[in-house]
Amino acid sequence: MRLTIVITNHNRPKIILSVLDSIFDQNLRDVAINVLIIDDCSSDPIDPKDLEKYGDRVKIRRLEQNIGVNAARNVGAKLATGDFLILADDDDLFIAGSLQKAFDAIFSLENWRKYGAFGFMRTNAMDIPFDDFFFWDEATFIKYRENYLSIGGDFVYIIQTKFGRPTFMESEITRTIGAESYGVIRNFVKYHDPSLPCPIWKIAVTTPTDADNTTNRLTNPDNALLKAEAFAKWQQAEIEEMEETGFDRKMPKYYRRRIKGLFTYLLLDNRRREALNVLRKKPLGIVAKSSLFLLAIFPPKVIHWLLKRYRGFVALPLVKRLRVAIAARA
Repeated sequence: MRLTIVITNHNRPKIILSVLDSIFDQNLRDVAINVLIIDDCSSDPIDPKDLEKYGDRVKIRRLEQNIGVNAARNVGAKLATGDFLILADDDDLFIAGSLQKAFDAIFSLENWRKYGAFGFMRTNAMDIPFDDFFFWDEATFIKYRENYLSIGGDFVYIIQTKFGRPTFMESEITRTIGAESYGVIRNFVKYHDPSLPCPIWKIAVTTPTDADNTTNRLTNPDNALLKAEAFAKWQQAEIEEMEETGFDRKMPKYYRRRIKGLFTYLLLDNRRREALNVLRKKPLGIVAKSSLFLLAIFPPKVIHWLLKRYRGFVALPLVKRLRVAIAARA
């Protein structure tokens, strides 16, 4: 068995070396690891000499133009040669021994070859009261989603590639803002057996490290301002999908958080009238609407300054709402 870990990289030539060390220190049994780095046209690329110690276990594909994190993942998914595929960021440290635990869990399933993807928790979601594992389908996900969102956790997917390597980020929105979980769940699994849900385990696999260039993170205020239009489209798409499927009634807290996110990104994109229409038409409480309405008096640059200046002070109700909106796609 072989595992390919695809890592997208953009102007982080040093921190990715720590990630590589954490991967090759795994001592994984019966599964060989190779890494494919997709350099998304970095102006500060990785020095090939820094990779010599890894030998042919690490390969780089440098892109001639910057295409964005999810389009870069598509390139890596198509080039992956392993039986399994993991999509990782260039600041995701793999926890010691985590991959062995993950594959032990996979191989414990009698019919594991039938599943398209297997999900594992990140460390920032380990307090969720899941069972040891469950299968991801709509009913089960609704049952646990409220706890999952309140923690702000995420999943790491181990994807089987033996059925082919489809382009799993289909929409322009997902390619633009990097919503890898959206693409994996809604696209990758359907290429396998759609009657089988995705197994999810409470096993921590990676933990984000301190990045040497945090401006690349999607939750960074600078990135949110630069990509406000794309983020607004994403929030709108999520809201429409929830309204069509009834998720807005089943998960009202999550639905309201998307509305707040849409409002904030519209303001950052200088679309004040559209933002106010969101407050007028969408179901939010009086307190939430009043607090958000106050933001509409500020120009985008002031809102952006507030995000940068008061990002850490969650005790302020207004700032907390801003942080929740920006973190909605963390």
